Amino acid sequence: MTYDVDLLLDFKSGNIQKFIQLLNEWGFKPKAPVDITGLARKSNRESWIKEKNMKAFNLINPEWAISEIDVIIDTPVGYTEAKKHVRFIDTGNVTIPTISIPDLIKMKQKTGRQQDKMDIKYLEALKNEKK
Repeated sequence: MTYDVDLLLDFKSGNIQKFIQLLNEWGFKPKAPVDITGLARKSNRESWIKEKNMKAFNLINPEWAISEIDVIIDTPVGYTEAKKHVRFIDTGNVTIPTISIPDLIKMKQKTGRQQDKMDIKYLEALKNEKK
């Protein structure tokens, strides 16, 4: 399994601006040599997908325990669709919304990466276990 934090965002203008502000406050920077505010522009995201085959916008902060955040920009399951199937994890102090296993499998199937193929096997077993 991969252990980075992947986020599926609602790219509405106000929401993405708040997210970028938080990233700046937390000290996260784009891994690629681009301005973080470029994430807010749909034309930039479309260009990165088409020209660089980018699936996620990677942000890093080596000072944090979880030092990488991937903002998913190219996915077969968008924010609105994923929100319909969201699952919640209650940690006692915080309730965390997570993508459903079937939606996560759809996303991983699109990448074609070997690691994601291994993740799919694990997720399929987990999904069948919960039935």
